[in-house]
Amino acid sequence: MEQLLLILFLLFSVISALLERRKRRRQMEEEQRRQQQTGEGPPPVGAEQEKEEEEWGGWPFPGGDPFEPRPTPPPTAQREPDEGEVVVLESAAPADGQSLLEQLERQAQEAEQRARDEEERAHERAQEIQQSRQRMAARMREMERAGPAPSDRPRRRSPWSLTPERAREAVVYAEILGPCKADRGEEWRW
Repeated sequence: MEQLLLILFLLFSVISALLERRKRRRQMEEEQRRQQQTGEGPPPVGAEQEKEEEEWGGWPFPGGDPFEPRPTPPPTAQREPDEGEVVVLESAAPADGQSLLEQLERQAQEAEQRARDEEERAHERAQEIQQSRQRMAARMREMERAGPAPSDRPRRRSPWSLTPERAREAVVYAEILGPCKADRGEEWRW
């Protein structure tokens, strides 16, 4: 929980710093527009930026300010391969092709062998399951023939079993003792 609070604090700090910087930049742009409209000479932009950099210590993260527009670099032209390079690649292809073909054949044979092994294991598992089911069915038939197992000791009566005598005694005790304290009214108070 403390780590989450720390992360949120840091995140909000960075976001608020970014928003504050963006706000100041907009204010500076508005001031420059006003000065240009009034006809006064614009103040040196570098001096204000240096002042801002000194005040805030500059942008602490690499890559510059994320709010500044970045110029897009011109697209680079891809170089066409020379004919010599193509010839080298083509001449090397047959030797690599043969070894690649042999490697693929080996991998295919290994995959086939693994598949056969898996099939054999699955067949063995199925046979084991079938045998265990047959053993279980035989045991169940034996148990049915034998009938229920007689208990070694006589069953004892539970002290909580309710008989007609005990029910009468419970009613008598309830009348003698009266209702529980929570259900008693004002007349039961001493």
